Amino acid sequence: MFTIRYCSKRFLTHSIISRPYRHLSLDVTSAQKTNEELQPTINIVKEDLHLIHRDILQRLGCNEHELNELAKYHFDSKGKLIRPMIICTMARSFNQQEDNVLHKNQQCIATLGEMIHTASLIHDDVVDSSDRRRGKPAAAVRWGPRKAVLAGDYILGISSIMLARIGNSDVISLLSRVIQDLVRGEFMQLSTKESDAEQFQDYLNKTFCKTASLFANTCKAVALLGNLPNININQLADYAYEFGKNFGMAFQLIDDLLDVTATDDDLGKPATVDLKLGLSTAPVLFASQQFPELQSLILRRFSEVGDIERAVKLIDQIRAVSSRKPGHVQCELDIDERHLNRYDTLHGGMLSALTDSVSTLALQTNEKKPSKSASIELSVSFLKAAKKGETLIIDAETVKLGRTLAFLSVEFRNKQNNELIATGKHTKYVS
Repeated sequence: MFTIRYCSKRFLTHSIISRPYRHLSLDVTSAQKTNEELQPTINIVKEDLHLIHRDILQRLGCNEHELNELAKYHFDSKGKLIRPMIICTMARSFNQQEDNVLHKNQQCIATLGEMIHTASLIHDDVVDSSDRRRGKPAAAVRWGPRKAVLAGDYILGISSIMLARIGNSDVISLLSRVIQDLVRGEFMQLSTKESDAEQFQDYLNKTFCKTASLFANTCKAVALLGNLPNININQLADYAYEFGKNFGMAFQLIDDLLDVTATDDDLGKPATVDLKLGLSTAPVLFASQQFPELQSLILRRFSEVGDIERAVKLIDQIRAVSSRKPGHVQCELDIDERHLNRYDTLHGGMLSALTDSVSTLALQTNEKKPSKSASIELSVSFLKAAKKGETLIIDAETVKLGRTLAFLSVEFRNKQNNELIATGKHTKYVS
């Protein structure tokens, strides 16, 4: 029997069990957590992150004093550095023949990921007229929007030089696609779809472009630059892409939830900023299923007086139905015998045997017989071999909006042929 537990702390944390059973917790809500709680994660790649931060500051240096200061302004070690954490950890797992060292070009990808991400934030703050970023005034507020845009362009220019020097055309294409997706995602935000189904699909597409694409393509890039002899590296790189994609999608879903539940101080930037920009994120779209009046607010992009306050109130009403006590869902999986001893190994690290995904189904929890409330397919990749008697622990909040509880129905499927590997049994919610 293979057991999976979903445990709650606050909102959502992804954790990975690596061999030999080292527990690595990758926090996606560090705005809600202290540095001490993040330390176990940071320690694993601490030196990597230090070198990346130093490398960024060196590369962005220039003789123009104001541009030099502006370009480095948001690289002050106060960011979460989730992206380089994921990229470096993934990279090391592909270097098993060299004691999991981090190659120079792989480190460059992690550096590029953080630089491209930060440049996009500087540009976003100009487009969105945001006044705070990472706990201090946005660059556009301190220097003005025109200089901020130029600083973002400068960072992207330095990134392009670094990327060209890697000399791998596939990797260059992947990182170029990240920048393309960031622009596409920003354009998607400028309009609103009419129907519920279109709105949610548009939200997922935008989320991939603005957040998950960077995780996905950088994970694939460091995989292609890795050293795993006698292995189909392209197939494993595709798995790395899927892991990054799914992590990025989950990361943004939780960030959007925090936008309507956390304070400005918690986030280091203004709360409810998405609503102020007229954006309909997952909490709003789910709430509109219970409160149809939200649809009219969504279609007019919360542009009238009182729209934002009304939307937040309705979302809070849904959340109030659910207990806010920490809890978890426990689910045992029945594993198909054919898969019990399957080991396509990625080294010690992140995960062994790149299998499968978890599908979640949101169900009503206040009825004797659960009925389908809102079906959500949230694919989360695990690179963990299914072995009889092993336990995989994944810390995750049972995110509830109203009476809807996620993570009740669980199944593992092979990504290549959709073959069912395991199904969830005896699922229960424990508060």
